[in-house]
Amino acid sequence: MILGNSNTPSALGVVMPLFHWAMPSRYHSIHKNDLARAMVEDATWVFLVQQVDIYATRDRVTWTPRADQWMPLHDAIVKP
Repeated sequence: MILGNSNTPSALGVVMPLFHWAMPSRYHSIHKNDLARAMVEDATWVFLVQQVDIYATRDRVTWTPRADQWMPLHDAIVKP
């Protein structure tokens, strides 16, 4: 379902109950901890992720990227 891959939890809290009737009943009976445990126990591959982030700024902008990839631009300083 497209709505399940959204990053707007407040909107999902309103929209998803409207589609509750369309979900299979066994979907509601699966607990996320059980699903996570099954994924770890039955994994045939080891999943490794190494993400490289590249940032570019102008010479006039003083800004340091954070380790958590959050970009609060109110910390950036623009030189005249």
